[in-house]
Amino acid sequence: MAAPRRDPRPAAGVAAGLLVVCLGASSLWAPSAPGAAQLAAISSASRPSGQSIQKAGRPAGTSLPTATNEKRAAGDPTKPTSFTSGALLYKRTHAVSDAVAAVDFVQSKLGLPLDLNGTYHCAAGSPGYTASLAGRADLCARRALFSGLGGFSVHYYESHTTQDGAVSVGDWVDAWTSMHNFSAADFSWNEFVHQGMTFWAPTLDPFLGFWGHDVAVLYRKYVESSSGDRVYSARVVVPGSGHVVEIVSRNVSDPKPFSNYSEVGECPEANHLASTMAELEDQWTKFGGSSHAEDLGLPDLLIAQITMPVANEADTPRFGDFLRTHLSPEDQRTVRSSEKTIIEKNGRTTCAHADTMVSLTLNGSYQVPIRYVYNADAARTEGRSVHVYGTLYTDHLDEVMGCDAAYARYADWHVGIETEATLDYSAARLCANDVGFKNGGTTNLTQLNLTTTAGPFNWTAADANITNAILGSNWCRGTNGLGVEFRGTYDFDFFKSDAIRLLDYCSPTGNPRPWGFAQDDENQMEWCPYDFDEDCDDCGEPATTADDGDDAPAVAGTDDVADASGGGGVAATDDAADSSGGGVVAATDDVADASGGGVVAATDDVADSSGGDSSGGDSSGGDSSP
Repeated sequence: MAAPRRDPRPAAGVAAGLLVVCLGASSLWAPSAPGAAQLAAISSASRPSGQSIQKAGRPAGTSLPTATNEKRAAGDPTKPTSFTSGALLYKRTHAVSDAVAAVDFVQSKLGLPLDLNGTYHCAAGSPGYTASLAGRADLCARRALFSGLGGFSVHYYESHTTQDGAVSVGDWVDAWTSMHNFSAADFSWNEFVHQGMTFWAPTLDPFLGFWGHDVAVLYRKYVESSSGDRVYSARVVVPGSGHVVEIVSRNVSDPKPFSNYSEVGECPEANHLASTMAELEDQWTKFGGSSHAEDLGLPDLLIAQITMPVANEADTPRFGDFLRTHLSPEDQRTVRSSEKTIIEKNGRTTCAHADTMVSLTLNGSYQVPIRYVYNADAARTEGRSVHVYGTLYTDHLDEVMGCDAAYARYADWHVGIETEATLDYSAARLCANDVGFKNGGTTNLTQLNLTTTAGPFNWTAADANITNAILGSNWCRGTNGLGVEFRGTYDFDFFKSDAIRLLDYCSPTGNPRPWGFAQDDENQMEWCPYDFDEDCDDCGEPATTADDGDDAPAVAGTDDVADASGGGGVAATDDAADSSGGGVVAATDDVADASGGGVVAATDDVADSSGGDSSGGDSSGGDSSP
């Protein structure tokens, strides 16, 4: 193995292990855009020539606000205050194609405590709401939150309405899942194995015993250089997400399945953790870790690392660069960057990685690396490479989100960072640098069960799992396929107080439509626009795959393609017209069909008086809806 070398170039702003960089309007660093060759290779995702990013916020050239000095409320025992301020890492969010599958796996196979499991449908009274769709085909989103030690949480979000990329979230999930065939004899380490989270546990035995033969596992090991201890790694794939979860420990009863990292294609050095096993065990104990947590008896998990693959060696420090550009000097106190590690063989760089360390708590004693990994020899899938993903991600989010213009589905692949500086501070810089972002939040403390005397950083139990519990967030595209949610408060130096709204999970843009309701209206997160059925990419499918008891089998996992007549469904709904020539009486032909028969049940896919099928095909010959 070639000896690793450290990049001789100093990390910008590194002094005594901490980043303390003063940002000003004249010193902003703009992330480099994909080159012409890159865009030509992925032309389907590129922005049309000459098209500028939509500016919905402060006009370009306007002076930037200075960082605010708001302090966290004193006396909060969950947030030690050795630092009076600083950015905090608090979550990793995943866009998923199947939140139900992801939730089941994370809860039952990893043992993470489930804090929120929400399903969002059109609010009654919103323009897109119809009684015939309610509970069946009006699913806007599913959202699940899991908690871990140290205040770190893992989120999974399944959207059916937000604007998707040229390669859909579902297509990416399918591709990643296919690549990670860990149980296959011909498995080859691919680029996206580096896309995941690493957790520490006191032992792997309970997990391996619980998984048995039902879960495909990638077994690896390495020797910790400082202690000589063997570190055992078990990687699994979360269904519905395609992302990897790695659990590491120095304790396992049966080490036989574990093999060393290959020198060819697996980047051994990039898989060695920045923290030692002893350090992680000490932190796990400080956070109150239990060896038999929750009902499953699995140990608590401590987040040890977040990893992301990049397409070029030069991209490995980009995440740290991005944070330095958009965080205030105060917030950078709890962020630092490591030197880049480069592995060369025969004069060629085969592997490189760099860490951006972000504090999990304000005492600064525990920082989690966000590691970008370049692996030149990992297997690649044509059209679904790290290069393609990173370029599509950047282009899609910059184009759709603009300067606080709209939300986009790719934005749900992100990490969450809580900031001392206000959201106005980061928004101004994101907008000035043409970084796509969308804001969402509220200025109504009552809506969040907070009081004006409690202070914005004092959470109640009811607030702890609300995305906007600290009043708001700027979701932005970050860099190289990993977005950032900056969470904080407002000072209204950039935003207008009367324009702040929570994200609408039922709108393709995230913006509630119409805007004529109060900021504290609970329906704003489920406000379906008039054209909801056109915006929703899955409308027509019921919210459940359960059989409705008719005499025709459900097709493609949904029982809305057949009704009691036994007819096969041509489309999901008969909301266009049926072959009898009858017009649509209501929003869907579930309400009435051309035969004139009345609806016996809530929808006409149960039965109608003619006996014909109007749920997706009728007895006269079929359905003409798309």
